[in-house]
Amino acid sequence: TAIGLLLAAASGCLAWLAGHPFMRGLWLPVDLPAELKLGTVLLFDVGVYLVVLGATLGILYTLAEAE
Repeated sequence: TAIGLLLAAASGCLAWLAGHPFMRGLWLPVDLPAELKLGTVLLFDVGVYLVVLGATLGILYTLAEAE
């Protein structure tokens, strides 16, 4: 969960440090196959995924210990 929060916050701060508004999407100028693009939006999405996964697992582990 903490790593996810750090990734999500870092994705916003990268744009801010580059002189753009906070949470603006920045894209890397790299051509990938199948028209994929890498950017801060992907970092934010992975961060949110990790936060949700961590919170869900924390709830499930707490429920499993209660029995």
